[in-house]
Amino acid sequence: MQKFALIGDNISKSLSPALFKAAYPELDSAYELIDCNSAADAFNQFISGGYCGANVTSPYKQQFMDYCAIHD
Repeated sequence: MQKFALIGDNISKSLSPALFKAAYPELDSAYELIDCNSAADAFNQFISGGYCGANVTSPYKQQFMDYCAIHD
């Protein structure tokens, strides 16, 4: 099973998991919330949780650029 997430702070009421399931009902996947007080904690949870991908929302969009890499 693939795992995806929404990363942010104070996102417990987000509709993203329900929207993901509605858009991709045929996928054997999970879409979870990574709701943390810091970008570093959220990134560590993402890495240790074995996620395939994530959407990043406020207030961490800019901070997460530090964790991105471009590969040719």
